[in-house]
Amino acid sequence: MNGRMLRTLGRLPRFETALLVLATALLVALSVASDRRSHGVHVDSYSTYDADGGGYRAFYELLGREGVRVERFEQRPAFLGPALDTLVWVEPLPFDPTQSVMAAADIAALQTWVRDGGRLLYVGHDD
Repeated sequence: MNGRMLRTLGRLPRFETALLVLATALLVALSVASDRRSHGVHVDSYSTYDADGGGYRAFYELLGREGVRVERFEQRPAFLGPALDTLVWVEPLPFDPTQSVMAAADIAALQTWVRDGGRLLYVGHDD
């Protein structure tokens, strides 16, 4: 560098320069964090709210458009009753950390509901 350039750099305000460097570093850090998050592992949700590849929102909306009365049942199987005639049950992946395992009481309530006339459409794997 020549002397003229050094004198020009010496006249820059230090506070504003430090603030600009800090803001640039923050933007770079946020960009890297966002990029890492977008390349994370995607877990299928099997949710009727989810429009991604592992969701059933399109299926839910299609049934509704075709005249099928659809509603989301978001309770434990113990709350199944005669007002619900068909339940579509999609088994979550076993390693999905957002899902809970069905208890023995849940399975018994589901079996009782089917024996009493409820129809179950099971989508998934069977152990």
